[in-house]
Amino acid sequence: MKLGRLIVFDRRGIGLSDRVGSAPDIDVTAEDIGTVLQAAQSRHIVLFGASECGPACVKFAVDQPRRVATWRAGSPAPSSSSSTAMITGSLPVISGRCSRRSGGSRIL
Repeated sequence: MKLGRLIVFDRRGIGLSDRVGSAPDIDVTAEDIGTVLQAAQSRHIVLFGASECGPACVKFAVDQPRRVATWRAGSPAPSSSSSTAMITGSLPVISGRCSRRSGGSRIL
């Protein structure tokens, strides 16, 4: 029985990705997420983004709610006292679920 697969990618200029002149912004990284998922022929996903990729994962989830079953962003931005952040150990985590009926996303 196949439950799914794990797709991991490095942002442009990070890890094993080719070096680029400057770090890509959130919009470019969110587009890259979509490009990788399209190339992998992945239709419905659980999305996790850590550190600097967290905000891009949130943006992708908001922009593509029908493709994202649920998402989590681990330490997506500098720590804040926001009531939307849950603390798991020392790692701030924001999570959400995308509703296919409403076509939107909500932060839990």
